[in-house]
Amino acid sequence: MRWPPVDRNAKLRRDATGRPAPGVALFRMSVVPRSFPYDTGFAGAHMRADEFLGMGETTERYQLIEGPVMRTPRPTSRHQAVIHNVMLQFAPHLQRGLAVAYAEVDWQLDDDTVYSPDIAVYGASRSPGLPAALTTTPDLIIEVLSPGAGSFDLNETKDAYERAGLAEYWAIDPKDAGLRCSRRQEGLLVEIPFKGDTIVSAVLPGLTLHMEPLRELAAAD
Repeated sequence: MRWPPVDRNAKLRRDATGRPAPGVALFRMSVVPRSFPYDTGFAGAHMRADEFLGMGETTERYQLIEGPVMRTPRPTSRHQAVIHNVMLQFAPHLQRGLAVAYAEVDWQLDDDTVYSPDIAVYGASRSPGLPAALTTTPDLIIEVLSPGAGSFDLNETKDAYERAGLAEYWAIDPKDAGLRCSRRQEGLLVEIPFKGDTIVSAVLPGLTLHMEPLRELAAAD
């Protein structure tokens, strides 16, 4: 889809229903948080979640974080291999109808925030079906850390997921297959020390991830 030129300094005018008025710029500039390093393309444009999701497919990867659009790094082959391996390990659990998982599907947290988790998992009783974007909080989210954005995923992203009510969060470093697990305790995502070979979800009983295949990927050339 080809987008028309955008006047980034124009104020967004809306009609009586609150929708963008026809024929006007869809975006206005907003401050981009310094903690996120990517600020090109549509990055910095300010919009609502419905406008962001209405963009459809774009040549770059974006998320909407409290209004401003943020560009996220494209996944490396190692990053993608980790996601693929995790999904393969989850497959028996999913095929038994015990859970449903979504890879890189937009999740609308609120009216001005849309994240795209690497993997979002729901218990079968909470399956949202096949929506264009997820609108209910997953039970478990797994993020594979990206170069240059690992700190963001471990801090700002985790905080946003915490506010949205996420019960369990795993962050995997593809460089060494290190895993950081956080679980909800008294309303907060609290990191739980993990150094083993296998981790089992606390919120999705039986959902298991073995670390050895991920370590082999980390060691591969």
